[in-house]
Amino acid sequence: MHLHSFTDTNPFVRLRAVNGHVREPRRWVPLDLQEDTGYDLPETEWTLGQVLTPESGPLFYEYDFGDGWIHRLELSGGLPIPANSLPARLVEGARRAPLEDSGGIGGYDDLLDILADPRHEDHENLQAWVAWTAGPWQEFDPEHLDISAVNNELALLFPTTEHRPQNESRTQEIADRMPPGLRGEFRSYLHAAGLDGPATVEADVAEAMTAPYLWLIRRIGLDGLSLTAAGRLPPAVVREAMTELNWAKDWIGKINREDQTLPVLQLVRAPGGSV
Repeated sequence: MHLHSFTDTNPFVRLRAVNGHVREPRRWVPLDLQEDTGYDLPETEWTLGQVLTPESGPLFYEYDFGDGWIHRLELSGGLPIPANSLPARLVEGARRAPLEDSGGIGGYDDLLDILADPRHEDHENLQAWVAWTAGPWQEFDPEHLDISAVNNELALLFPTTEHRPQNESRTQEIADRMPPGLRGEFRSYLHAAGLDGPATVEADVAEAMTAPYLWLIRRIGLDGLSLTAAGRLPPAVVREAMTELNWAKDWIGKINREDQTLPVLQLVRAPGGSV
């Protein structure tokens, strides 16, 4: 969601002059941030394999120039790549990722202190902000890290035929309608709750869910069903539906008009079509 850059020099360390000259750090940036200094390089034309080597020393990644999240990337060694391995994989870690726009390290620490103190004057406001930023569907836990969910997100960033997340086809459309910062949070919640795997429905539940639609299809029959001049179900059919589907006992009022009998209206005007 924010600007970023890579450099080969720790931004917290002031460079010393060597023979009266201070070395300019190399910086890898998106094309729209590249300045004509000779030290800015287009990040799309370089790979980590070229930049991060045993001889190069660490690389520093800065995310969100306002908050200033600095990440130290260090090459600890190399391993052979097994066949059909994931392009990127998190092996180990601690704590969940900080929230977007939480003010950098200092701001995030202050946020966690206030969330842990119900007596703080900003506690309720920041609780509401966290729910809006990370999603209201689960309690925010800064200590929790779901490595499997992170790897699920990495598989979405670097998709391959062999390693395509199970829930992609079912949840991607819903997630794409959300603000970008919420999409990963939503998918991680589904993953943690076990809702991103194959869906299973008990036979009796499936029967109860499909019964109204089967009744309507059979009632229409091969010869069809004549609607009123307003394009609604005839009153007699509305009464049949409410009675035979056992909805009448829970409904107050007359059950002879489709547009005023909500269960029947929802049945025949379901998304995707109508009678």
